[in-house]
Amino acid sequence: MDVVFQYEEHDYVFPEDYATLLGEDLRGYAAGTFDAGELTRLPGVAADWREGALALADAIEDTLTETRSGPIPLAGKAAAAAEAVLRVIVHSADPPGTPPGQSALRTALMNSH
Repeated sequence: MDVVFQYEEHDYVFPEDYATLLGEDLRGYAAGTFDAGELTRLPGVAADWREGALALADAIEDTLTETRSGPIPLAGKAAAAAEAVLRVIVHSADPPGTPPGQSALRTALMNSH
């Protein structure tokens, strides 16, 4: 199942495996399992980005388990959390011919500053 994120009226489609990875990483950072210092030091990353990480991870999980439907809106703390984590887990462009996904969303979030 794909997970769709909506940011500034645009939809970004993540295949299930990418959405799962993002959700697991967000949950790990929120719980303190992963060192958030590396992300907080990146230029343009909000100092309080972790405050939106758990809620966004929960929304991803709820979408994957079909307890919620529709796109996950990204704004405020959720957008800050997505941007921070996508900066370290996205290393390539979206495949040609696919809808805008993880790379496009990371770029959009980074360009919003």
